[in-house]
Amino acid sequence: MDLPSRPYGNVTSMICKANYFKFETTAKIFKYNVKIDPEVSENQMKFFMKMINKLRPQLAERLKFFYPQNFLLYSPEAVNDDMVFSVEEENRKYEFTVSIAGFLSIGQDKESLNFFGRFFKILQQKLRLQQIGRKYFDPKEGKAFKDLRLEVWPGFATSLNNYGPNFLVNVDTSYKILREDSALDVIQDLVKTNSASDTQMFIENQLANTTVMTK
Repeated sequence: MDLPSRPYGNVTSMICKANYFKFETTAKIFKYNVKIDPEVSENQMKFFMKMINKLRPQLAERLKFFYPQNFLLYSPEAVNDDMVFSVEEENRKYEFTVSIAGFLSIGQDKESLNFFGRFFKILQQKLRLQQIGRKYFDPKEGKAFKDLRLEVWPGFATSLNNYGPNFLVNVDTSYKILREDSALDVIQDLVKTNSASDTQMFIENQLANTTVMTK
């Protein structure tokens, strides 16, 4: 295949900018293995989190701040000796042994990508943003258009990806348009204006891929 020749002569260089931001941290994040006796299977994450929440005050005394994920604990505090805790759940006593297992290799593996991806989601929740799908919106800054029975919420979508040795955070602005009428209002209007023989199928097709929010 013949490729076009690279142009010579007057070539103008230009600076291109993108909405990607380099994510850096100087803090070490230590990870801890959690051994449970009697053993809890990996598909019992909700059960695991329920017991972790009961142990949260005791864990906070040693680790200060910590974050549980996938039967591991992450914390900026280093505790070299094993920590042993007991908790009772569903009329059964469980013993937790928490052992330091090294630190998170930031920007080097999928584990750190998953950790910081979840970290950014928690930050957005702390800002009291409303999650719709994979994006976050600020209802407090919403603008109502009464004549159109619509409201527009500003927001943004974020993504974190590994590019070479660095994590880059992509931030895109986004807007959510919300109708002020209820799902029942829409259904009643469709019933009034529908001439199809199968009203239920017609309504299902009209409402497909829409999002209904509850208050």
